[in-house]
Amino acid sequence: MIKKATMLILILTVLAETVFASTQKTFQTDSPEWKAAAALCMSAGVLPPSSVSPTTGEEILSALNRIDEARLTEDEKSMLEKLRKKIDWTPMLDTEYFGADANVIIAPEFYVHTFNGIDRSMDYLFPKKDRLNLLDFSFKMNFADVGYGFVDYLALSPKHLSQYDKTWGTNADALKDGLEMVHEGVFDAGMLFGNEWMNFSIASAGQSLGYGKNGNLGISDNFTRQQYLRLHTFSRFFDYTLNITRYNNLNAGQTEAEGFQNFNGKQQIFPVHRFEAKLFDKLQLVFQEQTMLYVDNAFDIRLLNPFIVFHGFNNYRDEISITEANVNDQANNSVIFEVGYTVIPHLRINGQFIIDQITLPGESKRGMDTRPNAFGALLNVESSWILEKYFLNAWFETSYMSPYVYLNKKLQGTEPNYDYDYIVGYDLWGGNDDVNYTGYKYGPDSIVLSIGADFGDLDRFLLSGSLTYVMHGNYGLGYKFIESATGEDHVNDATPTSSTPEHRLEALLEASYKPMDGLEISSAIGIVGVWNKRCEKGNDFTDLQLRIGVRFDPVEMFCR
Repeated sequence: MIKKATMLILILTVLAETVFASTQKTFQTDSPEWKAAAALCMSAGVLPPSSVSPTTGEEILSALNRIDEARLTEDEKSMLEKLRKKIDWTPMLDTEYFGADANVIIAPEFYVHTFNGIDRSMDYLFPKKDRLNLLDFSFKMNFADVGYGFVDYLALSPKHLSQYDKTWGTNADALKDGLEMVHEGVFDAGMLFGNEWMNFSIASAGQSLGYGKNGNLGISDNFTRQQYLRLHTFSRFFDYTLNITRYNNLNAGQTEAEGFQNFNGKQQIFPVHRFEAKLFDKLQLVFQEQTMLYVDNAFDIRLLNPFIVFHGFNNYRDEISITEANVNDQANNSVIFEVGYTVIPHLRINGQFIIDQITLPGESKRGMDTRPNAFGALLNVESSWILEKYFLNAWFETSYMSPYVYLNKKLQGTEPNYDYDYIVGYDLWGGNDDVNYTGYKYGPDSIVLSIGADFGDLDRFLLSGSLTYVMHGNYGLGYKFIESATGEDHVNDATPTSSTPEHRLEALLEASYKPMDGLEISSAIGIVGVWNKRCEKGNDFTDLQLRIGVRFDPVEMFCR
């Protein structure tokens, strides 16, 4: 046995002598690598990396190649060199055709908040998706520099547990209920194959499309994970993305999801076509078509057609037959227009505009009970700088969401039908659900003003802060009159729809620090104040929230 183990170690050591780095590893837009690359590109006056997240290292490098290095400061040149080395990932075991990292991550974390009357995740500044896992077995794989795979086996995960009714909690609380209650039923897992101009991926992980700071109007990273398939092509002048996301069947008034383990049951499918033109290395123009489909089959070959027009799926009538649930009503279509412009070095403007349930001329006849077009708009301005070895990005964002955007206004007989709303979710183990908007974090019937900044480096620390004000009317997930959105049309309704709108103020400060490889300390503190909660006059509260965690990776600490 000892001889076999010695021989195996010797073989792995010899194979590892042939080192090949991979640029197909993926990075989320909230990672230090993506943030530093975006700051450097904007500081140099060119377009930032792709906002189709997760983004490959190859895509980030292609954005960095837009930079004219002769015009960079010494600090910017140093950051560019560090970024290229950081993105070029080399696993511990690396051969010509295969490489792998295997990590065991132990991460205790605790949470404190002061007000004991919170009843919704929206009132928490630290959502479930951002919580640390007490124990995580992580595997990352490289396939001949054309493929990348990852598996996070969240052996002891708090992400499916609700701490919202407690003023004190830890991510070890689930141990009290026995291991069968804390075993996370779904891994974070995915596979991607690509090269210097395209990639194809299928994954259960976080995703987003767009440069919004509080989310995007189409797809945002609002869930613990999303189950998606994606084809993404990219070049200096044009990008195309086909993105198909699958959600569980939603029921019980948009608060619960079911069908977690079903492959052929009722489910919601959200396909997206995204066309992006890039001009003069400074200007982005995006057209995005998307729809919410409610289906009872596992696969529909039409969804793989990159040029099928989703608007061709009928969405003209508001009433669905009781006996034939899908007659003349198969979709909730919307389109999004985006523009991004790097005006001068250090200054960039991003805008998004959505038209939901769009009805073209001739599709609706006078007297038909058709829903009015709903719309939303988002604008942010950001400034980025490279200061010695650090990056700084400061931003301001505002949005307006009309009362009916994301809400489809369907009736099945006399009862509301939520199957076409852009409110979706997943059924998690332990009787918990992950329900949210597909798009913008604060949903319909809202006005948002927000400022924030990120400051950090690539290796050791990241500091982020934001201050957000939200005014919200009656319509939306968890609000009082969501069912009235299926009633009489109110074409002229404006946000907010309530005479006593909800007012929300959120302040958040987050920090992470790595004193050495394999050890990271993270903390966040925030305060949320809500007045006229859910548009009920006098229903006010203020809550101070705190999170502290330590992430320990012995493999990275001792074996790198």
